[in-house]
Amino acid sequence: MRKKFLLFLILEIAVTLSVIIIFKTIENRSFAGLFAGSLFTGLGAYIFIELIKTKSTFRFFSFYGVCIHLFFSAIPLILTRVLNWDIPHSDLIIFGMEAPLFHSIAEKIFVILMLCTLIDLMKTLLPLRSQK
Repeated sequence: MRKKFLLFLILEIAVTLSVIIIFKTIENRSFAGLFAGSLFTGLGAYIFIELIKTKSTFRFFSFYGVCIHLFFSAIPLILTRVLNWDIPHSDLIIFGMEAPLFHSIAEKIFVILMLCTLIDLMKTLLPLRSQK
């Protein structure tokens, strides 16, 4: 699992950097949001599927972090964006919140996912240290 958690963390960092580049290079905010949302949703789906395949899915912090990220953040955000393409982002309402506020919360949720992944990675390294 050590390699999986390391890969998840590397991908989370790569997606974060990619999204920054996307918003700096694509002028159309709707398209930039669509690409960024696709990366966040795709990564969340990948992590979710990989963790579901393991024997002890429910003991990993990352599983809970990715569930919150995917089902309460990434999917609702991208679905709302796609289903309301002609409406400005600032005018959208998601789970009763204005989209900019929801987006700010979604950013924090992604950071929590990264922390969960880091914790799980560190937990896989601790047995190595105690064996020495």
